[in-house]
Amino acid sequence: MDINTENLANHELNCSLKQDEVVVIMVPVPAQGHLNQLLQFTCLISSYSLRVYYVGLAAYNHKARVRANALNPSDIAKIHFHDLPSTPDFASSKSPTLFNACMLLREPIASFLRDISSKARRVVIVHDALMSYNVQDVSSFPNVESYIYHCISSFDMYCSYICEIARRLELPEGFEERVKGVGWIHESLWLEFLLREYYSGGAKQLLALP
Repeated sequence: MDINTENLANHELNCSLKQDEVVVIMVPVPAQGHLNQLLQFTCLISSYSLRVYYVGLAAYNHKARVRANALNPSDIAKIHFHDLPSTPDFASSKSPTLFNACMLLREPIASFLRDISSKARRVVIVHDALMSYNVQDVSSFPNVESYIYHCISSFDMYCSYICEIARRLELPEGFEERVKGVGWIHESLWLEFLLREYYSGGAKQLLALP
């Protein structure tokens, strides 16, 4: 979608906003397990007669809709899917990876947020933990607040808290030999990315434990 078309779509959607309306903006990370969980949560919020925007790149918004087999089509129809314009850096990337998507969407999200916040009384952003960098501009708007949505397993959360509180996790003898490590997660670029995401801003925490 080009910029002119995008601006027209924004105008058509936003002109119907009432000044006293509460708007919820959902910002998922572009990975299927994350897209689907946040879309389910979006449908739940929308069921309370709130205007909800599901924000992402066009290709990922399309994937979320197509693969939402377990959701009621009438529930999805109530959601306002907003396709973000691709940034020059993202478009020129030879391999638009998850890392790129999580790091190069700050400006288009801020632009959309600026437009919505000028028309609604209150705006609530619910974003995936890995999208914290992209939504850090929420602090610039007095009527906007943000919440982090953790769509991780209860086992992962348990291990994270145990390691944080006790600084160690007792494992059965021979456990490390039986369970192979995931080498890529230790790469410096990925670790730097995780640190940046989890320490960007001061959003409140939401937790989804499958």
